Amino acid sequence: MREEEKIKESILFCPGDAELKAIKLKTHKLNVDYNSTYEDEREKREEILAKMIGELGEGSFIQGPVFFHYGQHTKIGKHFFGNFNLTIQEDCVIGAGSVVTRDIPSGSFAAGVPCKVIRPLTEKDSMKYKPEVLADNMIL
Repeated sequence: MREEEKIKESILFCPGDAELKAIKLKTHKLNVDYNSTYEDEREKREEILAKMIGELGEGSFIQGPVFFHYGQHTKIGKHFFGNFNLTIQEDCVIGAGSVVTRDIPSGSFAAGVPCKVIRPLTEKDSMKYKPEVLADNMIL
């Protein structure tokens, strides 16, 4: 199974894979393109996001600057508004329908309107308790 397929199946993957490195480089270049546009260049921004993000819902807007690593694995729903100067750190889970207005620290589960950290993600949330997701991978 290719590493990108593992990502799509939510299975552990190797980020050092050559194919994934190429995707990341392409996405980083598109980040620069997006961040070089003005807010009123909506069509140009939408074209760039269409190349960068896996799924972008109708009526969505992201205030720059942006920085995605893989981009194409990101799904954004309809009428999403991404505010400027907002960071959702790695290993976070954001509840559906949340309005994120402040930074979310790494390793958090957050939800609500406005979105607030509900609890840290714990060992019980670990992938090792989900053998259907781990597939043929092992946790050491």
